Amino acid sequence: MSVAADPRRPARRLAVGCVVVASTIALATLALRPEFLARRVSADGSLQPYTLHWLAIYRTIALACAGALAGFGCAVFASAARLGPLIVRRGALLRKLGVATVATGLTLLGLEFALRALEFCDDVVRERHDFEAAARAFMQRVAPQLNADGFRDDPFDRPRTDGERRVLVVGDSFAFGFGIDERARTFPAALEAELSVTHSVDVFNAGVPGADTRRELDVLASTLDRVDPDLVLLAWYVNDAESNERKQEYVQQSRLVPLVSDVLLRYSALWRRLEPALVALCVRSGAKASYLEHLRRLYDAPSGAGWTQREEFQAFLARAKGDERKVAVLLFPLVEDFDAYPMTEVHALIRATCVEASVPCFDVLDALRHESASTLQTSALDHHLNATGCALAARAVSAFILRDALLRPSTAAR
Repeated sequence: MSVAADPRRPARRLAVGCVVVASTIALATLALRPEFLARRVSADGSLQPYTLHWLAIYRTIALACAGALAGFGCAVFASAARLGPLIVRRGALLRKLGVATVATGLTLLGLEFALRALEFCDDVVRERHDFEAAARAFMQRVAPQLNADGFRDDPFDRPRTDGERRVLVVGDSFAFGFGIDERARTFPAALEAELSVTHSVDVFNAGVPGADTRRELDVLASTLDRVDPDLVLLAWYVNDAESNERKQEYVQQSRLVPLVSDVLLRYSALWRRLEPALVALCVRSGAKASYLEHLRRLYDAPSGAGWTQREEFQAFLARAKGDERKVAVLLFPLVEDFDAYPMTEVHALIRATCVEASVPCFDVLDALRHESASTLQTSALDHHLNATGCALAARAVSAFILRDALLRPSTAAR
């Protein structure tokens, strides 16, 4: 029977197609349960609460869309006699829409392959747009330099020489020396070189990449008795109040499409270039919070009432003090825009807390303020201090330590 003889056939085909697609979506959504995904994408077999939250939202949306599509198909089937002739008359328009859709898809696919070819041919371009891969490659390079405890230093149980003064530096990736290939050019090593002019000194690097104040307190507890330092330095950085959970929460909130963007960023070169530009546009328009705003909220400066890890910070200072042992806090700044520094109130809050605890505090920003921030970054993408910045910081911190007599005189300098 021809279409002319049975005008309901196009509408029925459309209705059946809608029901088939709706059934496929519903079955796939029901099959991809959180337990199923956790066993395949999570190392410990569990998913973060934020991930579970968005999975539930997406499952609800998918099932709602499937239901709406199935309902639409049923309505089209019931009205096939009336809608069939309309579909036939609008067939040319539907074909044009189909051609436009295919052309758009092919254009995006062509851009994807072109950008992948560019990344394949240019390591610099690939690393610039894949910071996680560059970070993993760096950690693989420094892995042989780590001691048995995972610190970027010689074994912590090394013997103490006569008259030697010991300094324990606890911190995050700034103390660790993230982005600096040579251990001798990290901040703790540069500080040891500066202090060795006047003291016989051994500086221990207990920096842990990504550590928050709570983790730094744990590191202090595990190393303090073993190292028995004369001076403990907390190398504080503005994201020390950010737990891993808060960090992941911000990362997901900064995505255009939570969870989905993570998959696209991993597999699509086009999306790796498109999303940052769109996110920056959202930040400028106020639709999304910037990372600086996120950090300021962690401290609730200037009052500090909502400082998320204030108790841990105060506990660190109290634990580090001893009868013959001194403690000081070093404030490492964001390595960007020193002239209009955006975290001034947060630094002031930390300094005030140190004053309350009678702990000396040195702001490394004062030593870097007259330099161009771009010349002190490990790369345009990674704003950790490079070797030059660490040397400048070490020189200033050494002068601070000597000025405030934080190290007792040793019997001889190295």
